[in-house]
Amino acid sequence: MDSVHEEAMQTSIQECSRLSVDVPASNQQPSTSRRAVQLHSWEEYWDSKQLVDVPGRGSFNAYTAGSGNAVVFCLHGGGYTGLTWSLVARQLKDRYRVVAPDLRCHGETTSSNDLDFSFEVCTTVCCLCCKGCHCES
Repeated sequence: MDSVHEEAMQTSIQECSRLSVDVPASNQQPSTSRRAVQLHSWEEYWDSKQLVDVPGRGSFNAYTAGSGNAVVFCLHGGGYTGLTWSLVARQLKDRYRVVAPDLRCHGETTSSNDLDFSFEVCTTVCCLCCKGCHCES
């Protein structure tokens, strides 16, 4: 891991310790196996939120931060959204342009076919979303 990644991870860990976390009382069972981290507002971490129209595929919500020449394009896992990368974006946006889309069937994205998760469709959508956020140099 290089120094940029180490710095971002360490700072993100410190930031996480300051976030509010919903933890059930000791006599209650949690509703899920994950703890819920509550972000107060996307604007605290990101510079903009935009809908990127991908012709024939839908409208993809994307969060962007920073204005550097190098782009950090962040992809979330299943069941999450681009907001997953909020703490990282806040740490990197002074040096990089950070882009995190809500992938199909997640967050505020609407797609024409929520069941097509083929490699071809997912990579095409990510490339077009990156282009729609003006990530190309």
